[in-house]
Amino acid sequence: MTRTYATDEQYERWYMAECCRCGRRRHKAGTWPDGYVCRTCSDRAVRTRGTCPGCGQDRALPGLRPGDGVPICTTCAGFSRTVDCSRCGFEGKLLGGRLCERCTLSDRLTALLDDGTGRIRPALVPLFNLLVAMDKPGSGLAWLAMRRSQPTNASRLLQQLGLGQIPLTHDAFHELQPWRASAHLEELLMTSGVLPTVDKYLCSFQRWLPSIWPASPTPSTSNDQALRDLARPPAAAGPRRAKPHHTQRPEVRRRTDQVRDRLPAMARPAQQHPRVLRPDRHRRLVGREQRTRPHLSEGLSQLGHADP
Repeated sequence: MTRTYATDEQYERWYMAECCRCGRRRHKAGTWPDGYVCRTCSDRAVRTRGTCPGCGQDRALPGLRPGDGVPICTTCAGFSRTVDCSRCGFEGKLLGGRLCERCTLSDRLTALLDDGTGRIRPALVPLFNLLVAMDKPGSGLAWLAMRRSQPTNASRLLQQLGLGQIPLTHDAFHELQPWRASAHLEELLMTSGVLPTVDKYLCSFQRWLPSIWPASPTPSTSNDQALRDLARPPAAAGPRRAKPHHTQRPEVRRRTDQVRDRLPAMARPAQQHPRVLRPDRHRRLVGREQRTRPHLSEGLSQLGHADP
């Protein structure tokens, strides 16, 4: 790409200036009635909304009234250009094509959720409506732009959903990596109604169980069936519905402890070590014994008993 400037001095003179709002020397985002403004102050100003004290209209207030510095609208401040979206007319931060953040998010989601026919996959329309209606569309744009260098970023997962490469099932999301991105997308699909609502912590447990299963010794048929029973929801005959928050974690923790206690025993005969403690639990017990033994010894000596 050819530079539009020849020297660093030209770059400083053409693109840098002292901001009239914060006083720092930064890249120029525009020229406003009160002077040059940087990108940070410009974004903060166009997000200021309220009733303009000059005209009484409820709109964006990026300008400052001379004298007292009260925020006012672009019309009362005498802006040469408005901050209206070229599509919907909303006043706010403008991106490419003078589109607001919500319209830009809508265009990007439309392209990502395209099923190959130029339109959004019908099954994902509720997800599209949920994302476009978020309170802060800038957060949605930041989420789509995260980890662009990684092949399994949020944009790539949405694109695979649109093309039908990822089935709309919970089991399919339990196998995706990275698990945090897939878990977040799974929650969005449940919130929008695309996927049935399930227990959040049970989903995390079912996603964690296969990750430790290959590392364990090859279980016998009984052990294998026992682990499958632990991974199955409590009410296997009916739909899996979300439980109250206070009842989810204890159930999943109990199942996690049962799996961790069962896996070491699979590598040993049934008559040896019928119950194996978790390593962290064993360390806690040993540490507790080391802390209490001196006090126990002192008490026994005072009573005339020997230390066992």
